Amino acid sequence: MGYRIREIRESKGISQTELSEKSGVARATIWKLETDENAVTMTTTLQKIANALGVSVDEIFLPHGV
Repeated sequence: MGYRIREIRESKGISQTELSEKSGVARATIWKLETDENAVTMTTTLQKIANALGVSVDEIFLPHGV
C-alpha cells in the first residue's frame, strides 16, 4: 500500500509535507506508510490521504492499471 501512496503522490508532484497539509495526516505517518512495508493505519487515515490525492482508497491498494 505504501508504495502506491508514494507512487500516486510523486505522480502528482506533491511532497510528503504538502500531502500532510492537504490531508491533515502527520508527515511522520505518511513517511512511515511509504517506507515501512508492515505499517498499519486506520481506514480514516487512508481516506484522508486518498481524498488529498484525489483518488479512491481502492486505488491505493490496487496495482497501477488494474
